[in-house]
Amino acid sequence: IDNMQRELESGRAGSDRALEHMTGLFSVWLQRQLDEGNARDERSGTSADRLAAAYTNLIEEHFRTDQGVAEYAAKLNVTPTHLTRACNVACGRPALQLLQDRRHYEARRLLSETRLPIKEVASALGFSSAAYFSRAFQAQTGRTPSSFRKNP
Repeated sequence: IDNMQRELESGRAGSDRALEHMTGLFSVWLQRQLDEGNARDERSGTSADRLAAAYTNLIEEHFRTDQGVAEYAAKLNVTPTHLTRACNVACGRPALQLLQDRRHYEARRLLSETRLPIKEVASALGFSSAAYFSRAFQAQTGRTPSSFRKNP
């Protein structure tokens, strides 16, 4: 994920193709991790792997909404605490961080690849206001969306 972020920030020729391929490789890596997890016995956390996979699938389908971890956990019939533990075991990251990472990646992509107004980017990602989106983006990157767009 960090390499994808650096590639997105680089602005070098072909970075869009590189990101597309990196995303594909990440998808293969994640699938292999899940396959390896499924091959282990029950004591090794395969239920955590399956839950994390189900969660990441839901994130991919709904990250553009304002749903939080609690809503995703409810859809998966688990508590937010259980979901976070499972994500930590399977991915090494808490559930909220996985959700924020996906939204942040999409925000960076929209800001660098489109000319959508920041207000529309915020709305497309499920943020209730452009100001809230700007604060969240700046907390992740240390830069405002406008600054990022001018010099990704």
